[in-house]
Amino acid sequence: MSRYLQVAKISWQNALIYKANFIGTSIMNIFRVIAEAAFWAVFFEVSKKDSIGGYTLFSIITYYLLMFIIGTFINANQTGFSIANDIKTGRLSQFLVKPVNYLGYYMSEAISKKLLQLSITLLIFIPVFAICYKNLVFNIVPVQLIFYPLVLSLAFILNYLINVAFSLTAFFVIEITSFFFLQEIIFNFLSGGVFPLDILPKSILGVFRLLPFMYVTYFPISILNKGISTSELFYGIAAQCIWIIVLYIIIKILWRFGIRLYAGTGI
Repeated sequence: MSRYLQVAKISWQNALIYKANFIGTSIMNIFRVIAEAAFWAVFFEVSKKDSIGGYTLFSIITYYLLMFIIGTFINANQTGFSIANDIKTGRLSQFLVKPVNYLGYYMSEAISKKLLQLSITLLIFIPVFAICYKNLVFNIVPVQLIFYPLVLSLAFILNYLINVAFSLTAFFVIEITSFFFLQEIIFNFLSGGVFPLDILPKSILGVFRLLPFMYVTYFPISILNKGISTSELFYGIAAQCIWIIVLYIIIKILWRFGIRLYAGTGI
C-alpha cells in the first residue's frame, strides 16, 4: 500500500507543476456551462414550454453545472489513453519488471490528479455558486447524502475500469487513437454528459439502465439535481457494484490474452 501512496504523492507533486493547466480547464468549463445555458435558454424560448422532461430552464442549467464539477473527479479518459500508449510504444515493459501492479499504479496516479483537479474546480466555481445560488435547483433527500461519497467513489472506479477495458484493446489493434475520440463521444451520450437521460422516452431509458454508463454521470447528478427515491438509490449503487465486478473480469481476460501477444518493441 505504501508504494501506491508514494505514487500518488509523486503524481500530486508533478501535477502541481502544471496547475495552470488544471485552472485553465476549470475556467473553460465555466464557459461551457455558459454556452449550455445560452443554448437551453433559446430552446425553452422557442419551444414556449416551462419544462422539458420534468426540467425547468434553471434545473437543467444546474444539471450541467454539476456535470462539469463531478465530471472533473470521475473522468478517467486520460488514464485510458496513457495505458493504450504504453502498450503501443512498449513502455509497458518497464512496469512489468517492477514490484507494482500496473493498473494499481495508474489508479493511484488518477486518484491523486483527480483530487487536485476537483479542489481547483471547486475553488473556481465557488463564485459561480455565490452569484447564481438563488436560481440553482436542488432536490436532495438529506439521508441520501450519507451514501454520496460511496456513489462518487464507485462512479470513479466504474469510469476508470471502462477506460481501462477499452485501452487494453491496444493489445489486439495496432492503432486505436482515433477510436478514443469516438469512444468519448459515445460515452458522453450514454452516460448523460450531453443531456439528462430521463428526457428520453422511457423505453430507451430502460435500455440505458442495463448499461454501465449512466451510473457514471447521470446517476450521481440526479441524486442532487432531480432527487430519486431510496429504492432507486440502492438500485443504482447495486448496478455500479455489479458492473465494476463484470468489468474487472473483462479486464482480467483482456490482460491475460493481451500480454501473450505483447512484444514490447513499440512502433
